[in-house]
Amino acid sequence: EYSKLARTKGEESKISIRQIRADEKGKIEQLKESGDLGEDQMHSTLEKLQELVDKSNAQIDELVKAKEEELHQL
Repeated sequence: EYSKLARTKGEESKISIRQIRADEKGKIEQLKESGDLGEDQMHSTLEKLQELVDKSNAQIDELVKAKEEELHQL
């Protein structure tokens, strides 16, 4: 039961991160369209954003896995 809750919370966290990524991606694209950001800068910024998302998702996976293992020991 608690393992399922941990997985659910992990998935909810990932969904929140994806929503933030989409918002930030929109802001970056607006900066590019307004001329405040060049094409190369936009792509490098989007790559950095994706790296942060990937890193965060990996951390969430690790935390959920650790919590599940902890709960199985109880």
